[in-house]
Amino acid sequence: MPKPKKLPQAQESLPPHELEARYGRVCNTRELAQEFTITGVIAPHVIVRWKADDVVGQMTFQNNPAYYHSFVPSDLLPETA
Repeated sequence: MPKPKKLPQAQESLPPHELEARYGRVCNTRELAQEFTITGVIAPHVIVRWKADDVVGQMTFQNNPAYYHSFVPSDLLPETA
């Protein structure tokens, strides 16, 4: 019987200071909720609406602990077929 293939490992969770060094601004769930409304989740991304100016975009997140980073407005995202 062939050996089962190894499943991909979950991405390593990083502390906020390491995320900031890699991606710039980072926020936790409470901070995110102050500025954005989450309208969808397609892990590892959330679709958000910026409360200040209604701009829709996406952010990347990690779980456990949850931190969000790398906001990209939807008009700068590549189109999909």
